[in-house]
Formats: sequence, C-alpha cells, structure tokens
Amino acid sequence: MACQGCTDRERVIRELADTLSRSAGAAIGGYVGGPAGAVIGSKVAPKVIESGAMAVKKKRAPSAYNRRYAAAFKKLKRAHPKTQFRVLSKRAHKLAKK
Repeated sequence: MACQGCTDRERVIRELADTLSRSAGAAIGGYVGGPAGAVIGSKVAPKVIESGAMAVKKKRAPSAYNRRYAAAFKKLKRAHPKTQFRVLSKRAHKLAKK
C-alpha cells in the first residue's frame, strides 16, 4: 500500500498504522463499527498514531560514576588489550569507586 511519492518516513508510519489497524480490527482513517455495522465512533486520526509511534525517549546524561568507570576502563583496555572484558570491567569498577 505504498505510494510512489511517499518518503521513507511516511511509508514507515503507514506500515505501523496498517499493523495497528489489523491488530485492533479497525481501519486507520476509517470508521469504527459496532454491532450490526452501526457506527460507534468517529474517524481514527492518523496524526495520533504518528505522534505516538515516533515519540523518542530523551537520552539521559551519564552519571559522574559512569564517566569515571568509562575512563578507567579505556585506560585499562589500552594497557591490557587481550584481557577479557569481565576482568577489565571488575578492575575498572574497583578503580572508579576510589
């Protein structure tokens, strides 16, 4: 159901809307039908689906401890490149706590 002039973003939104409509049993942009075909609602707005589907969670800033751990891990990794991650991680956590 992709149109020729649609952008990639519009195609993704349309695919999400179609998937949601199939799972909900109603057509996006269509009418919601009740028993015996009676209309019990109004048109479902595609804009509502778009805003919900494209909502991006804000990334949190690294904590002070995380920055210390990252610096300690990088330092250890440069000094011991063949050491396993598990061992380096323990050592880095130990250094970051100090």
